[in-house]
Amino acid sequence: MAQAIGTASILLQSGVLVALLLLAIRSFGRQLPFGWLTFVFGLNGAAMSVPHVDPWVFPLIVVAGLVADMLYRWLQPEIQRPIRVRLFAALVPIVLYSLYFLTLAFIGGTWWPVPLWAGAIVMSGIVGWLISYLVVPPALPD
Repeated sequence: MAQAIGTASILLQSGVLVALLLLAIRSFGRQLPFGWLTFVFGLNGAAMSVPHVDPWVFPLIVVAGLVADMLYRWLQPEIQRPIRVRLFAALVPIVLYSLYFLTLAFIGGTWWPVPLWAGAIVMSGIVGWLISYLVVPPALPD
């Protein structure tokens, strides 16, 4: 039961996070300054680490935010470039949860079997990719 709840929470958090990021990209395009993802991730990490008393979460989230900022600069996702938007939407949760499980491995491991945590990482990317179709729908034929 705990594994199902944990996996569902990863997928839900991925969907909400990617939707928030893509809505910001839809509104501002490439005009967002470097560090905006780190700031958003940092707020999320602070909110998650305080009630759970997990001091390792905040630095992990900040690193994931920096990597996401670099992906944003490298891919330059815009509404006019849907393939880049979809790639960005898939890679951000994959990076976040890969770093999460890597950190767990370093601080003592996880009791989840490898197919479950690896599948959760892949599924978080798929959720982000699917959310990109809601925010940037494909063009309809005439």
